[in-house]
Amino acid sequence: MVSRREMIPTGVRLTYFSSVTTPFEGATRGARLQHFVDAVTAGRYRTVVDRVFPFAEIAAAHRWMEESSAIGKIVVRVED
Repeated sequence: MVSRREMIPTGVRLTYFSSVTTPFEGATRGARLQHFVDAVTAGRYRTVVDRVFPFAEIAAAHRWMEESSAIGKIVVRVED
């Protein structure tokens, strides 16, 4: 198996530049997490759920994940 590092040709350098500021600039980890939790609670982020499996079918859920069949999140319901 070829690692990602080996896929980069010799002499090529990867660089990244961004001039975009985020609402997290200078914020603590706790504040960043709270911002995300608040946004989820307010419905600003949408999650695409592909399938919901009951806990009894956790092996099937894992197979579904390994096959890369999902087009969203896979949920395993612990309680009914």
